[in-house]
Amino acid sequence: IIVTNLKIDINRLTGLVNRFKKIVVSRKIKRLELQCSIDCFGPEQEYIRHGISLEQWKENFEYLVTQRWIILNINQTLTHLAIKTMPELLQYINQFERKIGHYFSTPVMTYKFLHPRIFGPGFFDDDFARILEVMKEETWQQQETKQGIIGIQKEINNSTRSPELIQQLGIYLDELDRRRNINWRQTFPWLETEVNNVVY
Repeated sequence: IIVTNLKIDINRLTGLVNRFKKIVVSRKIKRLELQCSIDCFGPEQEYIRHGISLEQWKENFEYLVTQRWIILNINQTLTHLAIKTMPELLQYINQFERKIGHYFSTPVMTYKFLHPRIFGPGFFDDDFARILEVMKEETWQQQETKQGIIGIQKEINNSTRSPELIQQLGIYLDELDRRRNINWRQTFPWLETEVNNVVY
């Protein structure tokens, strides 16, 4: 299993894939499974995974889709920064007529202010409605993935809004911007409103 954000030149990728195919054909390894990391689409994604090029990711992923001998999966971290453009990612995945696994997690092992539950019950309900509407449920794996999303929504809706963590999130993003010379407020205007309106 290889985990990758597909930050690689397409020519180098095709060369590596051809080498792996020879290894699989010669039965030196049983199979090749790729976990392609992506969280959402649009400028939000390039902000979340700094340095990633969405166009390069799509070019590489669409090449990998044609290699049906590869077990291909999407590995997604579901943060509040990704939720609002997740439907576009799902629509992109849905267009391919081959099996693509989809696995995700919430950022439980990182900073608490990166978890979407800090905004409290109901905040992302409209977004989850859009997400669930475009999710397929034709296979057991798709059904399990959809149930996982429903579980995350329930977790958020059983939480308590945390103004302190929302404020910490704003401070964290400001520091990232200072280091990278970018501007999170342009990418996430909805979030700027929330940070600016924090009331204790």
